Amino acid sequence: MKNNYTPRRASKTRWLDGAPAHVLDCFKNDKCGTFDVIYTGVTLIPQDGRTFANTYVFGREMSENPSHPQGVGLSFELKAREAAAYRYRNGRRRIKWQDLPPNVKQCAIRDGETE
Repeated sequence: MKNNYTPRRASKTRWLDGAPAHVLDCFKNDKCGTFDVIYTGVTLIPQDGRTFANTYVFGREMSENPSHPQGVGLSFELKAREAAAYRYRNGRRRIKWQDLPPNVKQCAIRDGETE
């Protein structure tokens, strides 16, 4: 079975300019001051035979210093349909990759590295 489902990334020219290929979308939650980064590529489960019905999308909710002992760096997973709904509902919270704090960018880049 071929990989036939991959979520569509946010616009590279508008939102993801300079972002690594594994970043799907970025959001800012003003109420609690956190940033959500959703991933694609190597983090999608399963790697083979993906369909919209069986794919899981991973992401991370982070404070400005996610690696600090008092920072937030929680990972989460969503079914593909939940991720699509989340991205649609929260479109007004979308943030440019360039506007993310440096420590959030660094953590997001680290999350996509493969060993």
